[in-house]
Formats: sequence, C-alpha cells, structure tokens
Amino acid sequence: YPEVLNKTSQKKIVFKGVTYRTTNHLLDTYFYAGADGLKTGTTSASGYCFCGTAAKNGRRIIAVTMGSSSSGQRFVDAT
Repeated sequence: YPEVLNKTSQKKIVFKGVTYRTTNHLLDTYFYAGADGLKTGTTSASGYCFCGTAAKNGRRIIAVTMGSSSSGQRFVDAT
C-alpha cells in the first residue's frame, strides 16, 4: 500500500493549527537516506520498537526492531 508512505514519510503535519512532528527519527535525527516510513511503538512488554522502510538502489528495505534499550537506540538498531 504505497499510499501509506505519503503520510509516514512526512517529518511533520499541521492539524487544526497544531504541529505534530514525526516519531520516526530515521527521517531526521538519525537520518537514513531513502527512509520513508513507518511506525514507532513502546510497551512495557516489548520495550522500544520500530518498523521502518526505505527505498535504496531500486529495492525496498524493511527493518523491524523490538526490545531496544532506548528510544534512540531503536533507530541505531534499525540502521
């Protein structure tokens, strides 16, 4: 469903006058060339998690991390 990437690749959106910034820091702080989505999450059972996608050299790369030790570490683990 490539239309999902139209939303998840945005670094920020404005909704009803409020700016919401992405939690996918492969798009900015932990920049990864070609990153274009997808979803972060955190629960007590699974820790810091991330499902990310990137387009690179004509291919789609998918990374899934679970149980990372910190919010930032999940992006280091994904790269």
